[in-house]
Amino acid sequence: MTLKSYFLFLILLALSQSVISDQWFPVNPNDQSIQKIAKFAVDSYNKGLKDKTQYLNYSKVVNGKYKDSLIDHGKTYLFNLVAKNQSTGASGEYLTFIFDDIDFNLLQLLSFEKEP
Repeated sequence: MTLKSYFLFLILLALSQSVISDQWFPVNPNDQSIQKIAKFAVDSYNKGLKDKTQYLNYSKVVNGKYKDSLIDHGKTYLFNLVAKNQSTGASGEYLTFIFDDIDFNLLQLLSFEKEP
């Protein structure tokens, strides 16, 4: 994780702590709604790339959890997922945070980082 990404993550985490509960709940990685949210994360990550050789194909969620928001009727998801590089076929694990705004039926990618 680059220093800039790390600071952005810390800022987002600090802000999120003021609007979400303190308890994480596990998700079923095989649930279709979880798969859909994880695929959204990979697709959103790809949209932010300039180098198409770095595009990823979603493979699966390894594990995950979520927190309910106390203010805006949403959920924050944390997933460890596997994705493959479209060019090389190499698989990697990624850590991603996604916010699901239930009121506006809107998903927002908060963070997407390759695991070391």
